[in-house]
Amino acid sequence: MCFVLGVIALVLEEAGIPPFRHLYRFYHLTLLFMKWQKVTLLLLVLLFFTGNMKSEESNAQPRSVWFGFQAGFNASFFNSRVTSYGDPKSGYDTNARIGGLFGVKNRVVLSPLLAIHTELFVTGRGGAYQKENKEIIVMSADKNQKAYHVRNFRLTYLEMPVVLNVNLNRLFMPSSLRGQGNPDRSYMSASVGFSPSLNVASSFRYNVFEPDKKSSSYLVNVKTRFEDEEFDYAQTWIFNSIVEVGYNIPLSESQIASFNLRWTQSLTDVYAVESLKNHNMQTKMSTIGLVASILF
Repeated sequence: MCFVLGVIALVLEEAGIPPFRHLYRFYHLTLLFMKWQKVTLLLLVLLFFTGNMKSEESNAQPRSVWFGFQAGFNASFFNSRVTSYGDPKSGYDTNARIGGLFGVKNRVVLSPLLAIHTELFVTGRGGAYQKENKEIIVMSADKNQKAYHVRNFRLTYLEMPVVLNVNLNRLFMPSSLRGQGNPDRSYMSASVGFSPSLNVASSFRYNVFEPDKKSSSYLVNVKTRFEDEEFDYAQTWIFNSIVEVGYNIPLSESQIASFNLRWTQSLTDVYAVESLKNHNMQTKMSTIGLVASILF
């Protein structure tokens, strides 16, 4: 438990939100969730835990319920330009924001072909812009590199995907080459699903170049530091569609490792305001991620 809380704290720090402050805000958002989303919560709880009780009742039947952990990283970008940095006249180019995820996963096998996955994880998403700083050159032994002004719009979510998973070996391959739903060999899979996401942090991070006071001669050493600002314009809830392909490797009769490539597309705008200082703030968001999981 301490390890999990530590990882969550690191994710929150990376998002620019101190853990205790985050927990205070998360408490109030959870109250809102409980008030308006009781049916969704009930379904998630049932999907996560009812299968586990059934599996304990009958050990003689094939294994149908799995539970485990997952972690990974992703790259996110906005579908529309936002703020003054998104203005084509600003000189900034659209870039991806790199983030991570960590959470839990449940798999309920419906048949050798189909399974339902429910997940709960914290993830960093958002968008970014960058522009070359032509006054600075990053010097190295191999070759000089360009320096950039970086502007990151950081959004942290608690996501709750529910996806339908299809065993592609069962669907397309001859019976002699098929993997099993309760597997005896590796198999490919594909998933489609839906994910409500609760925003728990929203911030703006940018870099600043500062001359080093110890510099001399014609060249001036420059230090780079990052600063964070609150950017509390995010929608409390967004909703996403999910498409995923995976490669699943049985480690034993009681363990499965999975490696998945996931595309997540928000179906609603990520910010709650239409404009900010006469610049657009309405945008959806795309995320591509690599996720590894282990199920027991």
